[in-house]
Amino acid sequence: MAVKRGIIRMGSWSYRLTERDLLWAARMVQGETLPGRAGRRDDALAVLWTMTSLFSPDGQRAKYGRWRFDSFTDLIRAYSQPINPRWLAGGQFCRPGGRGHGRDECSPARLAARERLQRTPWPELDAELREVVLRWAAGHTTNPVPTAIEFAAPFVVRSFLARHPGAQLVATIHNQFVATADSARWPALPSIELEETAAGVHPAGAALFAAALGGLLGWGIARRRRRDRR
Repeated sequence: MAVKRGIIRMGSWSYRLTERDLLWAARMVQGETLPGRAGRRDDALAVLWTMTSLFSPDGQRAKYGRWRFDSFTDLIRAYSQPINPRWLAGGQFCRPGGRGHGRDECSPARLAARERLQRTPWPELDAELREVVLRWAAGHTTNPVPTAIEFAAPFVVRSFLARHPGAQLVATIHNQFVATADSARWPALPSIELEETAAGVHPAGAALFAAALGGLLGWGIARRRRRDRR
C-alpha cells in the first residue's frame, strides 16, 4: 500500500504513521460507523481525530495515567471494540467466564462480524472510508472535535459523563465525542504533517539537493568558459 503517511506532532513529541496504522484505522472506522447513513464520512473523521488526540502523550496520560501504547495500531485495537482481539470468540471478554460472555456484545453475529472485519484486507474495505483515512493520514484534514479523547454510542457516553466530573460533550454525529476535564484544558492539540514527497524525499532535502546541483552546474559552466578563453 504505497501511500503518503504523515507525522503526528504535539509539542516536541512526534510519531510517523505506518501502513499498518492505516489498515487498522480503516478497519476501525468501518466497524465504528453506520453504513448507509448520511454523515458517515464526518463520523469516521471525528473518530480518527479523537484517537489521534488520545494517542498523544497527554491523551494517554489523561486516560491511562501513563504512556501505555507505542504504536497507533496498538492503541486503537485496545480502544475500539470491533477491532479489539479481546472481543473475539476466544478473547478475554467473550470466552466463557468473560464479562461479555452470553450477552449481546458477544452474540454469534457480532463475533462473526468482528472476525470478518479483522481479516479484511485494505482493497476490500469501504472505498469512501479508505479515502477518509488517506486524507487524514496525509495531513489534509482538520480536527472536527478539538479536545475530544473519547468516543462512543450515546448511551455509553451518558454513563461516561455521569462517572467523570468535568467531562463534556464536544459533538454528536452518529457517535458522540467527549473531552475530559484534562483534555478540555490542553493549550495545544496534535496535528498531522506530511513531510515527505510522493518520492520519499524530504522537502528540505530536495531543496538542498537542488541548490547543490545548481552550484555544481554553475561551477562546471564557469570552468568550461575559462578553458575556452585560454
